[in-house]
Amino acid sequence: LKDIMKYSFPIFIVSLAGMINLQGAQSWMPKVLGQVMSSQEAMAMTGIYGANYKLALIMYIFTQGFKYAFEPFFFSYSKHEDSKKVYQDVFLYFTGFGLIIFLGIMYWIDIIKYFVRTPEYYSGIIIVPWVLMANLFQGMYYSLSLWYKLTDKTMYGAYMSVIGCIITVSMNFILLPRIGYMGSAYAVFCCFLVMCILSLIWGKKFYKISYDLKKIAFYFSVALVFYFIGKYIRFENAWLTCIARMPLLFIFILLFLYREMKFIFSKDFIYKMFRKK
Repeated sequence: LKDIMKYSFPIFIVSLAGMINLQGAQSWMPKVLGQVMSSQEAMAMTGIYGANYKLALIMYIFTQGFKYAFEPFFFSYSKHEDSKKVYQDVFLYFTGFGLIIFLGIMYWIDIIKYFVRTPEYYSGIIIVPWVLMANLFQGMYYSLSLWYKLTDKTMYGAYMSVIGCIITVSMNFILLPRIGYMGSAYAVFCCFLVMCILSLIWGKKFYKISYDLKKIAFYFSVALVFYFIGKYIRFENAWLTCIARMPLLFIFILLFLYREMKFIFSKDFIYKMFRKK
């Protein structure tokens, strides 16, 4: 029982801190904003934040689905000789597909925003890229954090979660009265970014995996360049705007697939896919 508690209690802290990091802002936002504006205005700001936060739901589903599928896999695969190479590839592929989702949502945001039925809430769309990236970094953290579970050093998971929680709470209470709900978007982004960096640093010490950070940095750089280019592609018609951005998304997808999955472009693969039975 002592060994079970030593391993599992820090994971309880991880889960508790994770809920605060993701959902806490909407709980305390009305009270914090109520110090600098009327309670009605504070509730309106909270509503705007919550409505636009839901536009990042696709990325959240992607990261949560990855988490529930990946954890059983890495425990069962940890005894294989090539396990670290497989974990390295999974991290790279997850990041690449996450960036594709990020670009896809941001390129279609002019249409997706209509899922928020109140036009007055459209002003909060500026939080969407930050929340999307926060959810992506959360998924990357899930992939990176396998080391403390495999080495029975779950207390480090608690340390990282508590540090992330401190960042979330402190940034919210400092920034919310000054810049409104954007403070919460910055807070959740910084929280998971810092947790990823800490997991990389501590992971190298206890369970070293040679993640290809240069490739990941390259894909992030290309995705961000394409995102900013897409922002300047704009027409009066929302559908035309979204469609005009799609070539950039296709270029990014082809670039990623060609660099990481060249077999898809091989003659043998194409022949097997399209040959007649």
